[in-house]
Amino acid sequence: MKRNDLLKFTRLLSLLLNAGLGIKESILIIEESISEISCKTLAVNLKVSLDKGLSFYTSMKTAEPDLPHFYLQLLAAGEKSGDLRRTVYKLNTFLARRLILRDKFLNAALYPLIVLVTSITSLLFISIFVIPKITGIYANLGIPLSNSFSLSIAALKMLMAVVPSAALSCLLLFLVLRFEGNKNDRIRIIKQWFTYSLPLKLPFISTIVRTVHVLYILLSLETLTSCGASVINAIGLVAESYQNPGFQSALKNVESNLRRGMNLSRAFSKEIIFPREITTWISLGERTGKTTDIFEQLSMFYEKRLERLSVRFMKLIEPVLILFTGVLLLGMVYLIIIPLFRSFGLVLQ
Repeated sequence: MKRNDLLKFTRLLSLLLNAGLGIKESILIIEESISEISCKTLAVNLKVSLDKGLSFYTSMKTAEPDLPHFYLQLLAAGEKSGDLRRTVYKLNTFLARRLILRDKFLNAALYPLIVLVTSITSLLFISIFVIPKITGIYANLGIPLSNSFSLSIAALKMLMAVVPSAALSCLLLFLVLRFEGNKNDRIRIIKQWFTYSLPLKLPFISTIVRTVHVLYILLSLETLTSCGASVINAIGLVAESYQNPGFQSALKNVESNLRRGMNLSRAFSKEIIFPREITTWISLGERTGKTTDIFEQLSMFYEKRLERLSVRFMKLIEPVLILFTGVLLLGMVYLIIIPLFRSFGLVLQ
């Protein structure tokens, strides 16, 4: 089930439950009113399971087995506590914030991507259409090209051979990692390195990626603890469903240390992958007896930090793109325009 569809389903269910309707009535209204096929199918399957007397958690697990593990566990905890309405509301808030977070990065990456594609397309156009016409004119006139112009054309052709080859290689690598990454152990390891390890080693990008992971973990812990889950169980649920191996291992270590009797701040301080301020804030929460409230404050803090990093990224990428475009134009002038005028000079002589 797509994230957008899951968010729509959860949002509508939260609205109906907050309006005072029961689960069965809410599912029936969702089935009749929602247009997305996946959501409608989920509502139909849920209605069948609920009519059989199954719990909502069991019905959701049966109707949509691919739902995130923490989503199902949170529903189970909410149903057990008798406050399913609040649980669904928290899930809706969490999914909405996560979707907003993803959209922010997609929007931030859209402008650099457009500039890069436009520049490469311009080079391809010049190489495929402009250069052959110029060389054809010289050939028809029987005039030899100057040495500098010949070298420039050869360099441009070599560049245009390398760029499509590199793009094709990247595309093939993506397809292999996408469709074979879960079947072959070696390919899966490579996929994990490209997806999770490499972004954490790139300058500046690593800061943004680490902040995203920390924010996602804090949002998950905030949602789980606010719905009644203990801190240990919340960390265990997030660790079980988290995909990044580094953060998953760190969360499992935190859970293990907590079960051995270690306090929460010390357990987090032993994992260097988490920023130090998390330990400081959690320690303050332990002193005041409001540890669960700290997750909400930390998530708000990191959400604002991520917004600042996004703004800084855009301010940094714009001059870099201007510089790149300038270098590209200078290269075109040096490799094509100047040698072309020199060749015209030879013709006039």
